[in-house]
Amino acid sequence: MSTYKHLLEPTKIRHLALKNRMVKPAQWLVYAEADGSVGDKAIAFYETIARGGVGLVTVEGEDVLGKDVAGVEALLGEHVGGDAPVLVAIENRL
Repeated sequence: MSTYKHLLEPTKIRHLALKNRMVKPAQWLVYAEADGSVGDKAIAFYETIARGGVGLVTVEGEDVLGKDVAGVEALLGEHVGGDAPVLVAIENRL
């Protein structure tokens, strides 16, 4: 019997249904373009992660001191409504 027998089974976190219990944790990739925008490299990275089969993807980080980290605003910021390029790329692959 496998120690991780439930890893590939679907689960829920409150109202969020996940296809499995694998999570890609946040990491600071420093893939932002020189102007702080999200470029093809970041989008391709997250598409690859999502295509790999994880159930939940956590993107980048935010500076808790209020000093914006380059690229974070473009990843999420005002785009939480769903039109940020990285969020669209992930959603299309999950």
